[in-house]
Amino acid sequence: MIITGTRDERLSLALKLGADLAINTKKENVIKRVLELTGGLGADVVLECAGTSSSLADAVEFTRKNGRIGLVGIYGEPVAINAFKIASGTSPWRGAERGRSGSQ
Repeated sequence: MIITGTRDERLSLALKLGADLAINTKKENVIKRVLELTGGLGADVVLECAGTSSSLADAVEFTRKNGRIGLVGIYGEPVAINAFKIASGTSPWRGAERGRSGSQ
């Protein structure tokens, strides 16, 4: 399990709780690093919890073809993402709204 974030103290806690690797997105290029760690394939499953446009855009880029992205973060505005990448295989999407699963 790879965890990403911007706060070293939270990343450290994630490692103590069992994450295999922590990437500080302020210090490393998260897309490049995830692709390196996965042999260029990308992540199988991504849970996007930050709710920011940059974190979602990054998630789309480092999720493998036919991978899954779960949208947990709450987005306050529309997000620009790479629709070509989504149309060419990053799916299916799952989302949460006010505690309800998007797969209902």
